[in-house]
Amino acid sequence: MLVQLSQDINLLREHVDWSQDDLAAAAGVSDGTVLDVEKARTDPRISTLVRLAFVFGYEVDVRFRRRRPAFRRVPAAEVSTMSG
Repeated sequence: MLVQLSQDINLLREHVDWSQDDLAAAAGVSDGTVLDVEKARTDPRISTLVRLAFVFGYEVDVRFRRRRPAFRRVPAAEVSTMSG
């Protein structure tokens, strides 16, 4: 996910023909922050993502979603009846 996010930000920046310094100034973050995000060197803060997204006319939507059923520990007695 971090690599995809980094690529997305890089593509958006290049699409508007900005340098990393240009993006940093527009978003109010350091140029080092933009570099680290684009190189996937760090997990950016949500506040940083909000600033970067805003510059490009996007918003950040963070949700917790279950990707698979929750793990359930099966008692040993139940396992022995499952195999048979």
